[in-house]
Amino acid sequence: MSQSPASPTPEQVYAQYQSVVEQIQILENQINNINSVIGELEMSLSTISSIKTNNADEEIIIPIGGMISLKAKLSGIKEILVNVGSGVIVPLDPDSAIKRIIDRKDEMNEYRDKLSEDHIKLSEIAKNLQNHLNQVSRAQ
Repeated sequence: MSQSPASPTPEQVYAQYQSVVEQIQILENQINNINSVIGELEMSLSTISSIKTNNADEEIIIPIGGMISLKAKLSGIKEILVNVGSGVIVPLDPDSAIKRIIDRKDEMNEYRDKLSEDHIKLSEIAKNLQNHLNQVSRAQ
């Protein structure tokens, strides 16, 4: 006859709880980073759309990052230089650049949704471990 496995000690449960809380914090940081990237992509979409519809005599504001923008008159923009990864930059017409950015934004949203689901699952695990620790401390 086999013996049932021993229940984890309170110290082991607490170590598991700490590990889950650390994983939750890592996920929260990743979600925040993704939100920043999505914000940058939205800014890029807005900028390209403004450039695309700009008349030659109108000034537009072009964000260049770090809360800095340029005021400029642009006309005849035929190519947008887009970083496609690993430092590779390709010239695209404005419509193709917009499509690529929207596709990237959709990918980032899907990834953020997956991380959010993982966050919910880990939060539930942390809650259960905390409840178990509370029960153990009341029993002592």
